[in-house]
Amino acid sequence: MDVENYSVQALRSLLSVLEAIVVDGDFPYSEVEGKQIMSALLKACKLGGGATGYVWLTLQGAANEARRRNLLFNPNFHARETYSSALQPNCDNMRPCRHGWEMTKGILMRHVLESTSDIRRRLFMREQSSSAQQILPSAPRRLPRFPERTFS
Repeated sequence: MDVENYSVQALRSLLSVLEAIVVDGDFPYSEVEGKQIMSALLKACKLGGGATGYVWLTLQGAANEARRRNLLFNPNFHARETYSSALQPNCDNMRPCRHGWEMTKGILMRHVLESTSDIRRRLFMREQSSSAQQILPSAPRRLPRFPERTFS
């Protein structure tokens, strides 16, 4: 999702959604035990209706980091191995594990905060550039050989 092309209004809307996300640090593992990682992250963020676009990519980034840190497991009851970079990850099978849930919540909080500050920065820059364009009058352009003549 390329936020470079978002309008100022779309960035404001996205910022309000990101700022509304509250990751509950006391959210217990028992609430997400056995859930797929994305469902667990949505529940931890209290996004019952789901997430789309940039918010989904933010949660997906947190899930991928948790996977790389071996904080997720494969729910194969015969071999409860963790995911590693050697295995082909299957997002449908990744589940948070008990010993890694606290770290996963911390990763999620950090990703949400980084995304919020990124969108704030982009919005600030976009608003600054649009206000600067409105304030500065355009100078008349002059022909190089005839400085007394102008054209629009």
